[in-house]
Amino acid sequence: MGAAERIEEVDAFYAVDVHLVGMKKRLTSQDLMGAQHSELESYVIKEGLELQRLLLEAHMELRAARERQVPVKGADGIRRRTLRASSRPLMTLVGEVSVSRLAYQARDVNGLHPMDSVLNLPPEAYSHGVERFVAEHTAIQSFDDVQREVVSHTGAQVAKRQVEEMSVRAAADFELFYAERRESGELEEHTRDPLVMTFDGKGIVMVPRDLRPATKKAAGKAVRKLATRLTSGEKRNRKRMAEVAAIYTVPSYARTAEEVVADLNRCADREARPARPKVRNKRVWASVAEPAKAIIEETFREALARDPEHQRQWVALLDGNEDRRRSRAARRPAFGVATSQARCPPRRVRVRRRRRGGFAARGTIARARKRKRSAGRAAEQ
Repeated sequence: MGAAERIEEVDAFYAVDVHLVGMKKRLTSQDLMGAQHSELESYVIKEGLELQRLLLEAHMELRAARERQVPVKGADGIRRRTLRASSRPLMTLVGEVSVSRLAYQARDVNGLHPMDSVLNLPPEAYSHGVERFVAEHTAIQSFDDVQREVVSHTGAQVAKRQVEEMSVRAAADFELFYAERRESGELEEHTRDPLVMTFDGKGIVMVPRDLRPATKKAAGKAVRKLATRLTSGEKRNRKRMAEVAAIYTVPSYARTAEEVVADLNRCADREARPARPKVRNKRVWASVAEPAKAIIEETFREALARDPEHQRQWVALLDGNEDRRRSRAARRPAFGVATSQARCPPRRVRVRRRRRGGFAARGTIARARKRKRSAGRAAEQ
């Protein structure tokens, strides 16, 4: 018999009935009969949240009344024989509720609450629903905006510091989640479609104490022009590189030169562009703490889990960064991958408009053309 079995009945829903009757009277009153829809909507949302909170709290009260005594022994091997009634607050999406349950205690050890395990209550004061709401919104909004969203759209009261702490907790199992899926074989894909990996870097301005040792040393030698902010050209030794990676499956997509040009023309009719195949099972992640080689190695592990028999074509897209290219090349043999590569120019091509129309390329393309002309003249001589 469990910790939440029935032993007595209580009128736990009395407050719910009273509140519901009050809402009915209010909605049928002369005041609201002439109210606008926005006023009715605000009233129903506000009082509806309170009704939901009372329903949840009534259920918790009923569970507490039906809890029966059970033998309890902790992980330390000590039995808790002393019982007392206890309660704890729980901030939910409909507001704060009080959770009553029995506490099992013994001398010099922490008390245990079997009902907490039955209800799967978190150790923190916020419910899993609140933490999920915060985690989903933090991915696309600032902490301040999320805090305002929680307060204005739910019954929970959450401060900005708690929003930050919940966001950190939500990301704590990120690596473990994917590692467990990889070990269990869930990631294997039974398809012949190409497996694409992409890598890139993004420089992030950091406070001096969080710079990498070499960058921190160079930043210490620099002389700042202004005391309040960094001016143009002073961010050179103030950044730390974050490595960004993605992996996904996509069907082969053969296009003609005309289709490629039409796809690049953003002004063209969208319906005239060829339809792109859907990307599947895309995972994107980044790290400013781990070096680039660790992120690249993690991406190759993910690819190997998706295609353990090397039956598919692997495609790796990256820019001309030499360190990133060497890190990728160094990891190919370890994962049994033999690849060919097509390198793009390491420097960007800059274009300027001439006075009488047209464009003149300079930089990499201009130098390549110059070398070609020199080679042609040498051959003629």
